[in-house]
Amino acid sequence: AGRSERPVGSPFAGSGGSASSRGSRDSRGDSKKPSGNPFTSNPFATADANKGGWSSESAADVEAMQLRRAREASEKTWQYNRMLGVCSAAQDFQGAERIMQRMIKDRIKPNNETFAWVISASAEARDIVRAEFWLNRVAATRLYPKVPQQGAVLRSLAEAGAIGLVQGASVGDSAARTLTGSSGFFLHIKSLSASSREPSPKDVGKALEFFHEMVRQGKTPDLHHYTMLLGVLATGGRWEEVRKQMKDMREKGLEPNEVTYCALISGSAYGKDVKLAEEFFSEAVASGLQPTLGMMNAVLKVAARSVDVPAAERWLMKIKDAGMAPDTISHNTFLDACARAGDIASAEVALQRMTRQKLEPDAMSYNALVRACSGANNAQQAESWLDRMMEAMQPDTRVFNAALKACVDAKDFVRLGKLYERMREEGVAKDAATFTTMALLYARRGDFDRVEDLMFEAREAGFPHLEREYSCLLSAYANARPREPKRAERVFRDMVTEGVAPNDRTSRFLGMALGRNGARDLMVELGIPEPQESQPPDK
Repeated sequence: AGRSERPVGSPFAGSGGSASSRGSRDSRGDSKKPSGNPFTSNPFATADANKGGWSSESAADVEAMQLRRAREASEKTWQYNRMLGVCSAAQDFQGAERIMQRMIKDRIKPNNETFAWVISASAEARDIVRAEFWLNRVAATRLYPKVPQQGAVLRSLAEAGAIGLVQGASVGDSAARTLTGSSGFFLHIKSLSASSREPSPKDVGKALEFFHEMVRQGKTPDLHHYTMLLGVLATGGRWEEVRKQMKDMREKGLEPNEVTYCALISGSAYGKDVKLAEEFFSEAVASGLQPTLGMMNAVLKVAARSVDVPAAERWLMKIKDAGMAPDTISHNTFLDACARAGDIASAEVALQRMTRQKLEPDAMSYNALVRACSGANNAQQAESWLDRMMEAMQPDTRVFNAALKACVDAKDFVRLGKLYERMREEGVAKDAATFTTMALLYARRGDFDRVEDLMFEAREAGFPHLEREYSCLLSAYANARPREPKRAERVFRDMVTEGVAPNDRTSRFLGMALGRNGARDLMVELGIPEPQESQPPDK
């Protein structure tokens, strides 16, 4: 059966692994792939790789082979789950159990989605005994299927006697409905603070909704409440609402303090508006507040985010002019400005200035140096600064990721493989960015087999597929020769099923893989509106 389709209306769509990271194998695809470690070998530079000491039977090769076998096993599980989904839709729990028995006979490892489909098949057939039996099997395996809030499915489970599963599925939804007022406001702000992404209009609207609900419940907002709200509004670029809330705050006798202005200045960073940040700083001083290192570092951060190295250097000097000594945060923020601009020379001078002031460079300092090399497409110098760091301290994931990105930008396959292997040898944990950075170079070359391996490894490590991961997969299928339209369609369907909103990047790659008309027809079929703007896709 083709893999471009998926059981419609899956009640457990969020469970288990997506098919997107487990592309099917074919003899044509395998025969064209170079042998050896898929993450360290370079088919265009085999001799250089061998000179570097790479062996076809290295530990990395064995690890890569084990990874590919695991992905193939996961593919088999997905195929069985697909058949179970068909049985569930047909209310055929006997067929579902036969398939389950066949899985056991064939030694195919079930996952949480497997059990979920069998339970669903029993529930749809209103078989109380079998539903409870499989619920007990689920409890014994400690695999708990995730049930989304679909009324029809929950009703069928309840009628089949699967009360425990229904109650478990209802807990999260009930908690969300009861979360209002002050508690909801604090929790929502906390979740936004923990996220590195810019808050969406929906996030900002939710913060305002919780704030107004808190007022309606009779709680009078204090300065802390207003400061948190203003920070979210500023980050979201809602400056008209910011002025409105500041006016309301002052009418209640509350004057913004240093923390409030720091929140407003920091919010300017998302809009990369140095002028606005400087205006807030001047307003704070005019109100009688004494300039603090925290406030000046906040303006420095806006300059760095704006990739304005002269402005960043100007504010670094202003700190000294104010009689204060720049701290590690100050210097690292300036280094960040240099890194974003790809200005290696200024970054190296800044590091020397930092050490002259008896401040020890930390992981963020070296990370900025390596990122500056990445911005300048200088993989060799990035590795050199990584070596310097390792002489002083244990490198972290972010520094290695920056070095990997430098190799990707410089199209240095051999160094990319060496650094990836070195990361493993040093015991440095990989994160989602590690896998997508590695996959990017192979995606540009159309090596979808290796991209699928990396995306599978990422999911196995606990990182869900988001826009970046799907973008890498679709890019690989689009750049493959010949193109892989079936794989691209299947992955795009999985992306939509898992609730990841398509944007111009993923839509562009889909169009490259399927053709303009094919991509448009698929998006119309799936009811997808015009994609939101994103950064230009990597080729």
